[in-house]
Amino acid sequence: MDHRNDNREDYRCPFKKCQKQFKNPKRLSDHKRRYHLISESYICEYCGYRTRMHCNFIVHRRQHTGEKPYCCEICGLSFASRYQLTTHKDTHTLHKQYLCDECNMRFKQKKTLLHHKSLHTQKGKHVCHLCNASFKQSSGLSQHKRTHKAQIKRSTSIITIIKT
Repeated sequence: MDHRNDNREDYRCPFKKCQKQFKNPKRLSDHKRRYHLISESYICEYCGYRTRMHCNFIVHRRQHTGEKPYCCEICGLSFASRYQLTTHKDTHTLHKQYLCDECNMRFKQKKTLLHHKSLHTQKGKHVCHLCNASFKQSSGLSQHKRTHKAQIKRSTSIITIIKT
């Protein structure tokens, strides 16, 4: 007997302003409990951050307290959340297993691949005021500007050598 239900309409959130749909009743129930039924809110005493989810609150507070209970057994680095540790562990893989299907670049972390793929779809909005080269990320523009500084430095070195 198949317990799955392919009709997602059966598991739609009943709250008027929420359009979420779910694959099964358990996920719908979890969603309602997390986002609609819990009235209490957790507020960070350091910065005022507010959340309904206790687990998010605990991880957030660790930014202020410096607590890092999740330790990498490979290198000994510690992290504030299990997710950060899991993401970090990807850096220890010897091969780059995530492949960009547009340019064939490989990445160790899926998160890095997803960030990279966005560069293929975004238009360059960071423009160099010296040569009008455009970049999709501010870091690309910053790196590009260093080439101008290096060119200027070389030019002034050559002028200094010629004058002497």
